[in-house]
Amino acid sequence: MMEKNKLRQIRKRCPACKREFTGTLVICPTDDKLLIPIREEMLEEMRWVLDFPCRKICRRCQGCFEAGDVCPTDGTELVALVWTDKPIVDKKWTIIGVIGDGRLTRVFEISGPNNERAVIKVLQAHLSGDRKTATRFITALKDAASLDHINIGKIIDGGLLGMRPYVTMEFIDGCNLQSHLGVNGARPVSEAVPIFVGICHGLSYAHKAGVMHNNLTMSNVYLTTQGTVKIVDFGLAERLFRGLEWDQQMTHTASLYGNGLCLSPEYCKKGVTSERCDIYSVGCIIYETLSGHPVFEKDNGLMTLYAHMTEKAPPFNPQLKIPDWLAKVVLKCLEKDPDKRFQNADELSCELSKGLGTKA
Repeated sequence: MMEKNKLRQIRKRCPACKREFTGTLVICPTDDKLLIPIREEMLEEMRWVLDFPCRKICRRCQGCFEAGDVCPTDGTELVALVWTDKPIVDKKWTIIGVIGDGRLTRVFEISGPNNERAVIKVLQAHLSGDRKTATRFITALKDAASLDHINIGKIIDGGLLGMRPYVTMEFIDGCNLQSHLGVNGARPVSEAVPIFVGICHGLSYAHKAGVMHNNLTMSNVYLTTQGTVKIVDFGLAERLFRGLEWDQQMTHTASLYGNGLCLSPEYCKKGVTSERCDIYSVGCIIYETLSGHPVFEKDNGLMTLYAHMTEKAPPFNPQLKIPDWLAKVVLKCLEKDPDKRFQNADELSCELSKGLGTKA
């Protein structure tokens, strides 16, 4: 645990009001937001997070407590920092390094007391700070943490550091499909279809448990060194931005989700979520994996969103020699009308396996 005098030496800044603080303050007394160390080195910041010495904080006196709902000193409601009984941040973990720094999260690889490996994702500071965002994130974590399937990245725990959410999940020894495609190029059908079937198996399990992904892309489908498909981040991005008004905030939403969008037309228009939304996203992933480029390549995220809502998916380039049966499967996934798509992941899996002459 970090020594108290060392904690006092860390200067921190509120991401909202930009005021700077020293000492043991953790939450800004003005804005109720988690103070971020001014030294922006990512490893230093994460070490501060992991060494944080308590589970609950009083907003008013900044006191640290292991349990309870209100501060015993002034009666103020305590802010919960974790939601599991034995959170990973209570253990002695060693930071191995930063393995990702995206629009939504900053990702660290860590090593445990028994050399076990895991990954911690911390929500970026500019997206943190309000109770509604934190509540959405934690709700999504609890839903995703209930999933236990070989084709789904397992969540270990998660919680809040002030109002800054984090999630700890299993370390996946491999790379995501986006990176895999960048290194290896478009994959031949015989190699690609088993990957798509693995995605369907993971989605089928999650859907039957009532959990939709809602932001399935090339970047959150991983392929391990053993060839196993792992889907990560079930519902996290969608839960964070569910409250946005899509017709007024679409540009902001598009920039957060990124330009390589795989969002279904009905989700783009009305925020509707269903199994068939995820089927559309799978269609986008299959298309890009086989062709080497997204279904729609536009100048920015907003234009890509609009294309998914209005434009018919273009056919594959004949030079790719995609089998007719597979091209039809992909275009069916990408139908604008949800009723014309495969209605669930099992249907899609069966059709893919049938095309290769294998059992679903």
